[in-house]
Amino acid sequence: MATCNIKYLGNGDLYPVVQEVGTKIVLLALDSVLEFDCAILQKDVPIHIDIMEGSNGKMVVGLDYGDKYIANIDIPAAKFEFRPGKDDTVEKFQVPFTNADLASVKVTLWKINPVQTTETMSE
Repeated sequence: MATCNIKYLGNGDLYPVVQEVGTKIVLLALDSVLEFDCAILQKDVPIHIDIMEGSNGKMVVGLDYGDKYIANIDIPAAKFEFRPGKDDTVEKFQVPFTNADLASVKVTLWKINPVQTTETMSE
C-alpha cells in the first residue's frame, strides 16, 4: 500500500498503478513505466510534474508532449537545518529525503481509457 497521498480524479475503475520503491514513485500505465526519485527531484521550491498520454499511447512527462492527463506528482520543497559553522557563521544543510517523507508527496491519478482494439470497436 502506498504511503504517498493519492487522489483519484474522473469516473471509472482504471487508473495508473502507483508503487513505492525506496524514495521513488513508480507509475505503471499504458504499457509503460516511469520512475521519479523524490530524493533527487526535491529542490528549494515545490516541484510539480505532469504525466500525460503521448501520441504514441505511452506515458510522457510534460504538458507539451501529450494531450490527456495520466497523473500529477507534487513534491514539497526541501527542508533545511542551520548549524554553527566556522568563524561564528551559520551553515545551511538540506535534510535528506527519506522513505518516510513519501507521505508528504501528492500523487493525482486520472482515469485511463482502455485501449480499443478492432475487436472491441466492432462489437
